[in-house]
Amino acid sequence: MAMLFLFPWLAWLLVSVSGVYLLGLLTHERERRRGLPPGPRPLPVIGSLHLLGDQPHRSLARLAKVHGPLMSLRLGTVTTVVASSPAVAREFLQRHDAVFSNRSVPDATGAHSRTSSVWLPNAPRWRAMRKIMGAELFAPHRLDALQQLRREKVQELVDHVGRLARRGEPVDVGRVAFTTSLNLVSRTIFSRDLTRLDDDGGTREFQRVVTEIMEAVGCPNISDYFPAIAAADLQGWRRHLARLFARLHRIFDEEIDGRLRGRDAGEPRKNDFLDLLLDAADDGDSTARLDRDTLRSLFTDLFSAGSDTSSSTVEWAMTELLRSPTSMAKVCDELDAVIGAKKSIEESDIGRLPYLQAVVKETFRLHPPAPLLLPRHTQDDIKIMGYTIPKGSRVFVNVWAMGRDKETWSDPEKFMPERFFGKAVDLRGGDFDLIPFGGGRRICPGMPLAIRMVHMLLASMLNKFTWRLPAEAERNAMAMLFLFPWLAWLLVSVSGVYLLGLLTHERERRRGLPPGPRPLPVIGSLHLLGDQPHRFLARLAKVHGPLMSLRLGAVRVVASSPAVAREFLQRHDAVFSSRFVPDATGDDYAKNSLAWLPNGPRWRALRKVIVTQLFAPHRLDELEHLRREKVQELVDHVGRLAIMGEVVDIGRVAFATSLNLVSQTIFSRDLTSLSDDGGSKEFQEVATNMMEAMGGPNISDFFPALAAADLQGWRRRLARLFARLHRIFDDEIDGRLRGRDDGEPRKNDFLDLLLDAAEDGDKTARLDRETLRALFMYSWCDIFRHYDLFAAGSDTSSSTVEWAMAELLQSPTLMAKSCDEIARVLGSRKSIEESDIDQLPYLQAVVKETLRLHPPAPLLLPRHAQVDTKIMGYTIPKGSRVYITVWAMSRDKAIWLEPEKFMPERFMRRQIDFRGGDFDLVPFGAGRRICPGMPLAIRMVPLVLASILHKFTWRLPTEVKRNGVDMTEKFGLTLAKAVPIGS
Repeated sequence: MAMLFLFPWLAWLLVSVSGVYLLGLLTHERERRRGLPPGPRPLPVIGSLHLLGDQPHRSLARLAKVHGPLMSLRLGTVTTVVASSPAVAREFLQRHDAVFSNRSVPDATGAHSRTSSVWLPNAPRWRAMRKIMGAELFAPHRLDALQQLRREKVQELVDHVGRLARRGEPVDVGRVAFTTSLNLVSRTIFSRDLTRLDDDGGTREFQRVVTEIMEAVGCPNISDYFPAIAAADLQGWRRHLARLFARLHRIFDEEIDGRLRGRDAGEPRKNDFLDLLLDAADDGDSTARLDRDTLRSLFTDLFSAGSDTSSSTVEWAMTELLRSPTSMAKVCDELDAVIGAKKSIEESDIGRLPYLQAVVKETFRLHPPAPLLLPRHTQDDIKIMGYTIPKGSRVFVNVWAMGRDKETWSDPEKFMPERFFGKAVDLRGGDFDLIPFGGGRRICPGMPLAIRMVHMLLASMLNKFTWRLPAEAERNAMAMLFLFPWLAWLLVSVSGVYLLGLLTHERERRRGLPPGPRPLPVIGSLHLLGDQPHRFLARLAKVHGPLMSLRLGAVRVVASSPAVAREFLQRHDAVFSSRFVPDATGDDYAKNSLAWLPNGPRWRALRKVIVTQLFAPHRLDELEHLRREKVQELVDHVGRLAIMGEVVDIGRVAFATSLNLVSQTIFSRDLTSLSDDGGSKEFQEVATNMMEAMGGPNISDFFPALAAADLQGWRRRLARLFARLHRIFDDEIDGRLRGRDDGEPRKNDFLDLLLDAAEDGDKTARLDRETLRALFMYSWCDIFRHYDLFAAGSDTSSSTVEWAMAELLQSPTLMAKSCDEIARVLGSRKSIEESDIDQLPYLQAVVKETLRLHPPAPLLLPRHAQVDTKIMGYTIPKGSRVYITVWAMSRDKAIWLEPEKFMPERFMRRQIDFRGGDFDLVPFGAGRRICPGMPLAIRMVPLVLASILHKFTWRLPTEVKRNGVDMTEKFGLTLAKAVPIGS
């Protein structure tokens, strides 16, 4: 899938902002005359976005105290109306429900919104889909029929908590409640569990995906407030959400396909929700249109809302009870009095537990699952309480504020379940004092199940156990970093940059920069780069020459020929030996990372550790048996798949092999298994997302004045990815330190060597915890692409193997030549040794040709000019960023015959060293910043490729063979294959 870049859209930014600014000068007076509800006076361009802060529901509640319970704001260019009292909410959700029955669709949802019952407009298709859910999934008779299933899931939860209690381990209430809710939904839909309570990894991953979906849908998105620039997806939420949806869709597709195969094979029906939906699809319900996309969207909605609402409410309830021992004692006493000696709670018991019901209501009041509900959309101009709500307005109902309204609730900030004993409140949408599930025709359809589940989960956990907080526990709410406080700077920054831009080009011409395209004001030449920057830069070099300058925010210099690359990477290497650090990496990571540290004593000390202890020839020779073992595991796994007739995902199995090789070298254990699709896919996705976040275009890198806002969210996203890996690394470090304290034998792996160096007090390298984390990241990256031990370590090798197989599968003649050579050299031997590789010149040529056409880093990592320097008569000013387009150099017709053709034979006639000595081919870079992991990568790639070619006959799946191999590239810090190859 080609990555949608922001570059082509930045050209519209100045025009859009300027136009919006002018419109903004006229808007407030016009809005006043139109009779909108009162609200804060908007600023030009951003309106009232700056007032929302990092907790919009709280900010809107405070504003309502000033402007009233019916309030209007201009958020960007969108008129927004907020209801903050039961009386006003009733106007929108009951009295005028028809006018406000459509929802305002967040831009991030993309194609999902076209088939989702959550976002579809109030029309026949939405009504047909809602009828299916109301009649077949959430109807009372259906819920009654599934009572035994809920009892079973709750008992599994109780048993699991009991095991943890006996072991003295803390219970993550949110996680176990989420797992129980998730499996209840999956059993109802698919008749099987999707995870297990004792499977921390699988549950956390599913929970993370659901949480991120909720965040992406609900987070502030500049596209929603400035629709004129929505297509640019500046913050990347639409792309991010599409990836999350795709992960869930893969699971759903497997379930649907398996069920369809079972029907074809005559297997018995399961009569679950999937069977009912497939029946409806077979019956040809043209109104609901239950095609594959609709089923995916329906399941996504059910799993996201169904798993999250119940579990988060239980977690909040337990938090409040643990903070209030009196309330905890009351609810437990009630359970003892009603349940007595019974071992388990039935749903029929809940009606006899009024205090428990009050606890649930009080939790919904203080912590509604959706504090602003889902926004509605006005279909026509309408009068509400004497004010005009114009067509197209976005309407929020602030149920969080309504739950804390002093006119409705006494002492509203206090958790006090007793308030519901003197006040009969129906939370099912009939009483607007408390509407956590909304009201009217768009009320949450899953409410009947959620209400049953929350009571059952909470009562069962409270009945069986005495709860207390761990001594160190103190729940710190993580403030969500919003873009709103920064938008106020946007107009000032863009205007300033515009004025500077008018003066820049002439000044640059006088400074003697290399030639390049004439920049536009503000955006420079960003609009020229497109969605494949390496290809666009190659085309621009044909016009402006192999040494070219562009203004992309700051000055960029691009080298596109071996002679020019030699100037930067060899002759003037000292001046360009520091790297430009992408804003997304963040200071905490960059200041400890071998990839990004400047050329100084600490970088040299860390590189010495890596080169002498991990990638030195003697160390690699010692570990040859380990590489042989990992490759044999790969061959055995592929053999099992071949026997079963299953397709082999070459990229994934090569990645898992490389990952385990690195983890064995560092930690003396595997981090995944070849048969664990979920685990290795998860690691691969983390690595891929890291490369994309560090290498993808980021407005913060081009306009540093806006960097603090992190408008596209790359820094936040990368911080989350780092945190996931850091948890793994911390577990390994802590475990090894405990082992040392307990006198366990040394493993003499890289971790032991680093801990020795840390204990010896190497002050130059400063091997503290943060540095160890960054080094492990470097080791991983150094086989994934060549940067930070784990992320690069697992992908350069696997990506190159995947590209090589893709090219060979497209050319049976070349595949035959490779296999014939291997068969001739190995004879009857079953396995390949590293010493055999030197006798396989054609295989080596295949690897070189793959690295030529598909270099792991198409632009290398950008260098940073430390001083003004003359290169080939041109001035490269201090602070310039320098890109070496090895992708373009490898396709230069002056160097390569038929450069676009995959032709290994060219290396049989021409000896080229790709280890940095011959600048015609420098896939690993050159000079003092050459990839330190290159020695391992050039051993692993030929060994893996030769082993899988030697043992098996490869062919493409029928569909791929018919349509051809998709060779689309996915640009980022690395050049990955966009569509995995399966054979």
